[in-house]
Amino acid sequence: YNAALLADKSGDVISRYYKTHPVMFGEYIPFGDWLPWLYKITPMSGGLSIGGGPTIFDVGGLKMSPSVCFESTIPHLIRGQLAELSREGTPADGLINVTNDGWFLRTIGPEQHLANAVLRAVEFRRPLVRCANTGVTCAIDQFGRVDRWTENFQEAVGIGTIRIPENQTLT
Repeated sequence: YNAALLADKSGDVISRYYKTHPVMFGEYIPFGDWLPWLYKITPMSGGLSIGGGPTIFDVGGLKMSPSVCFESTIPHLIRGQLAELSREGTPADGLINVTNDGWFLRTIGPEQHLANAVLRAVEFRRPLVRCANTGVTCAIDQFGRVDRWTENFQEAVGIGTIRIPENQTLT
């Protein structure tokens, strides 16, 4: 699995989200389940398993819906997750995206990936917290304003305020 974990102050994992939309050729090889020999001719030893669906991370009383890496670039995926959480009676106040933009190296890629996160925040009128171990870590409000905590390949700790809007889009 590729996963986002929520830990409490003592470091114990209290919730987890398993990615539901793996990236082709990065996290699985098409038809690899039916033709396992394909994995023998690639650097991958096998594909990642797919998670069971969306979850909520309770962060200081805020209900945050996590996504992993490139899932933030897929509007219908995030929309579906928010809709499912609402149907289950746990609507999300905001979004969290964890990512590793290291494979972009020092290109414009991390900024493009960040731009997609901005679109998701505006599209769903929810704040989005983005944690990138080699990209831009930031908070994005529902209007797309970005409060950058780090730049690419920069070590830092970010502290900010997340405001939950009263009016959110229907999902």
